[in-house]
Amino acid sequence: MFNQTVPVDRVKLVLNSVRNKGHDVDALATTLCFPYNPLAPESAEETEFPALLYCKLLQRAALISQGHLFGLPGSEQDPTSGFRMMCLSIIHSKDLRDAINRAVSFYDLYARTEWRFSMQESGDQALLRFHVETAEPSLPFKIVHYMSLLCRFWAWMSGQYIELASVNFRGCPNYSLAKYFKLFECDLEFNCEENAIRFDRRYLDHPIVQTEDSLEKFLETVPYQLMTMPRDDSDTVASKIRFIIGNDFTREIPSLETITDLLHTSATSLRRKLKKEGTTYQQIKDRVRREAAIEYLSRPDLTINASALLMGFDDPSAFSRSFKKWTGLSPGVYRNRYLLGGESSH
Repeated sequence: MFNQTVPVDRVKLVLNSVRNKGHDVDALATTLCFPYNPLAPESAEETEFPALLYCKLLQRAALISQGHLFGLPGSEQDPTSGFRMMCLSIIHSKDLRDAINRAVSFYDLYARTEWRFSMQESGDQALLRFHVETAEPSLPFKIVHYMSLLCRFWAWMSGQYIELASVNFRGCPNYSLAKYFKLFECDLEFNCEENAIRFDRRYLDHPIVQTEDSLEKFLETVPYQLMTMPRDDSDTVASKIRFIIGNDFTREIPSLETITDLLHTSATSLRRKLKKEGTTYQQIKDRVRREAAIEYLSRPDLTINASALLMGFDDPSAFSRSFKKWTGLSPGVYRNRYLLGGESSH
């Protein structure tokens, strides 16, 4: 299962920051087509917010805060321009180690001081250190969020799930420990001497699988793909393909040719490896779309037509035909029988 929402408290923090800079948050909520205004009294009971709209809000807030996103300068028209230049400087790296080292150099030159980081390798471990200076006794959540997204960015760049060994924080927790664990899913330590992330250095040997074309598509909604990234730590070709496909089905699913290019293999070799794992590329595509469709249909706040649009179908009847091919039932029948009626779908 993947989650297409974020805690509304996170949205409130961004909106309050925008309001403190003298901007009309009500107008901003209307412009971005928010389903509700998280700061309005009548929305006090709401706990979740659409992740895609949250990412659009982040990009708009970056413009308001002088065009900085991920700690890198943007422009009046494009808050991601600094982050884009960093990505372009590392996209042709030979492996993840080379990419991170280039990114470290880029951040040293162009990023705000509080967003800079470094990498050290020792034994079988890699260590990312974040050079955050803050007088606050509790760690600002934006830094925690940044550390998490940066790790997910390296995973996206190299097409692999990176299992973290541990994360250290200089400050004390601002929120429940469950929220921190959900971001990192590993051992957490607070009130440490530094903010640092440890993981197995073998991940650094993996080649970069993304391209300039896939990067441009990624930047359109950054950091949406990172926030909704599926967890799959199995070391199989199928898991790598699922990772590359991701969760944003409003965009075209990569072709087999694109997948082979990203994985640096041939179509024949890829088919042979998938056959050995008992699957095909078509079956993987059908499965990830089936899982995504079921996730959307399980949300009572989404209509079937809205679910169809989120799955990339302009025609609800086409979505219905595809869903029936995946599950043997129409979306409406499946929803009533398994998602709302309490029966098991297994």
